[in-house]
Amino acid sequence: MAVLTRKAHTTGTLTYFSQHLHQRTATYSTRSSSLPLLTVPNPSTVFARRAFNYTAPTTWNSLPADILTCDSKSGFKRLLKTHLFNNCFNVA
Repeated sequence: MAVLTRKAHTTGTLTYFSQHLHQRTATYSTRSSSLPLLTVPNPSTVFARRAFNYTAPTTWNSLPADILTCDSKSGFKRLLKTHLFNNCFNVA
């Protein structure tokens, strides 16, 4: 989900997916305001939480800042794989 979201968000080639992603606008100037976070909609049903327009921003916003700001596709995948491995096996 994170790789698909990155591709839709950064390249815009997946027009169907990218039209469901909206950049979050910061109201205050904080450290996190410079991160490319996405707006998460408020789903009305439990079933709506399975939709792309909810799961993609939720997954994207849960990633650490170093992964979100990575410029290259291969670097993003490498950092994402390391992050997921560390979370899965509780590596500090």
